[in-house]
Amino acid sequence: MPSPVGHALGAIAIGWAVAAPATTSRRSLLVQAGVLAAIGMSPDLDLLVDRHSRETHSLGAALIVATAAAVWRWPIAPTRARIWLTALLAYFSHPLFDALSPDGTPPIGVMIRWPFSREHWQTGVALFMPIWRHYDGPVFFTHNALALLRELALLLPIVALVWRWRSRVPVRRLLASAVVAILALGAPANAQPAPPLRWGADAEGGAPFIEADPARPDRLRGFDVEIAELIAKDLGRRAEFIQITFTSLDQSVARGDFDVGLGGVEDSPARRAALAVTVPYYEFREVLTVRAADRDRFRALSDLRGRRVATLGGTLAYEILLAAERDHGLRPVSYDDDVHPYTDLVAGRVDAVLLDHVIAERSMRRVGGIVTHPEAVAVGHYVGILAPAQRALRDQINGVLEAAMQDGRLETIFRRWQVWNADQPALYARVLAGETPQGRAADSGFRDGAEEGQPRMSSLAMTRAYLPALFSAAAVTLVLSGLSMSLAILLGAAIAIGRVYGPAIVRLLLTGYVEVMRGTPILLQLFVIYYGLASVIRLPAFAAALIGLGLNYAAYESEIYRGALEAVPKGQLEAARVLGFTERQTLRLVRGPQAFRLALAPMTNDFVAMLKDSSLVSVLTVMELTKQTQIFATNLGSWVVPGLLCAGLYLAMSLPLAHLARRLEERWKAATIS
Repeated sequence: MPSPVGHALGAIAIGWAVAAPATTSRRSLLVQAGVLAAIGMSPDLDLLVDRHSRETHSLGAALIVATAAAVWRWPIAPTRARIWLTALLAYFSHPLFDALSPDGTPPIGVMIRWPFSREHWQTGVALFMPIWRHYDGPVFFTHNALALLRELALLLPIVALVWRWRSRVPVRRLLASAVVAILALGAPANAQPAPPLRWGADAEGGAPFIEADPARPDRLRGFDVEIAELIAKDLGRRAEFIQITFTSLDQSVARGDFDVGLGGVEDSPARRAALAVTVPYYEFREVLTVRAADRDRFRALSDLRGRRVATLGGTLAYEILLAAERDHGLRPVSYDDDVHPYTDLVAGRVDAVLLDHVIAERSMRRVGGIVTHPEAVAVGHYVGILAPAQRALRDQINGVLEAAMQDGRLETIFRRWQVWNADQPALYARVLAGETPQGRAADSGFRDGAEEGQPRMSSLAMTRAYLPALFSAAAVTLVLSGLSMSLAILLGAAIAIGRVYGPAIVRLLLTGYVEVMRGTPILLQLFVIYYGLASVIRLPAFAAALIGLGLNYAAYESEIYRGALEAVPKGQLEAARVLGFTERQTLRLVRGPQAFRLALAPMTNDFVAMLKDSSLVSVLTVMELTKQTQIFATNLGSWVVPGLLCAGLYLAMSLPLAHLARRLEERWKAATIS
């Protein structure tokens, strides 16, 4: 922040230079302006840490002041309007000039030290340049308007006094004026605005957590949105939303992408061990939803032996289903969102859904033909998560949440979104009493170690426990990729042959297929096959994934094979015709084998790519390697070990294939040379 001495002497330098007599030479004017500007800067403490040298500052200040003086040295008498316009020009010309500097240094650290601050520079630039929105201009200007007016009111009289007194006022009177200005500016209102409170969530969570406002799609609404705004307001900050995929919230907040994560984040021992977790602000129940026809048939997890039960991956409900898989023999199905489990329940793809009662009640209003049993399978809590180093901010947020529990603001928010129930007063009483509420389970067989006082599993023990699941998911990935690649090779070869040998209409249709499949995202194609065609044909998830990958890669394979077929020398084709070969015989005995040898390397590359692209099929509830690793990382609270294991398994699957392809290339190359 500029010192009061810098403020006052900078203003005097402006007035001195501008009020110079018309007979003053430009050289003398430049020297006077430079000396006064250097004096005005010298008491400024910011100069000690600035990147520029003192000489650079002095030269820049002299040029600015001399420019202002030259502009207004017209052969007219000094008028009051000229005095005020000169001051305004000096005030705003410097930030505009400096905004164009390539190094982006704030104008406080460049050139002259008259009453400027970083806030005023940003406000001035916002008034004259198209970056108003970048600096959130309306909010920023409102915050600094009073400070801006205050310093303008102090600056302009100083300039006017120096201008009018210079030729007839003794130096001691001039110095006295500077002292008065120093005292007046001793406490400038230049407080920096608090940084925004960046909060991360997934806007796909939907109401009542967070969703786009239907009336204004550029704005968000939901009880987590209101809680974030409540926290930011009590901290004297402005809430700023950061879009983050729900499954990446933990990793993103740990690396500092935002300050606090909200949006239905569940409390768990893994999160408390890896992150700074707030006090719980909402208690939810894990409830079982079934089709209306199965209301009496499936009332608990023990009734679902051999049945498919859906939930969100990496959640408390998923851990419960894994435990129930061991105890009751049901089959957990993991989804990436909380909408499709209920639509698949109605479609008959799954037999039940286990999720939070908030999500279940919302889905019952959207989807017909389903019922939710009121009995809780387990109880959990929503919390906010912060990076481990942000424990001080976590404590401040805890204070805000506890105050909102006491004065009823949280209750008001939850009642507005129709999720308030009798569980919340009891939770708030425990939180305000200093207790740490823990989740509790009912008949699921799942137990939270923190709930029963047992130590949390170590990373090594958890890794050993997850290894069988990782190997099983790797097998699914390998089988799915192998079958999909086989389908892609067959279809790709047929398409390539049709485009080379077929009639014009066939070539046109096949070209259209290739362009459509290559020009649209594979994820979109998977959604269309699995969900879009559900009313026509209800494919199992694995079959839909196989067909989707196969059809997509067939388009790419066909281009490889077509290029390989056309790369066979025409002389060999003419020789085959001379020998009396038919087109089919030429393709099977001459052209095809040579084209296959040319296509082998890119085919291998495509298969390795398919191994990795198979991770996309997790959106169809296929538990492949990457999805299982993601769940493992969420529960472990770290991506290091799961990521290394996942990478090792992918390499173990792809490297042997690459080695086999190289062996085949060498063998065929040797046969050709001999």
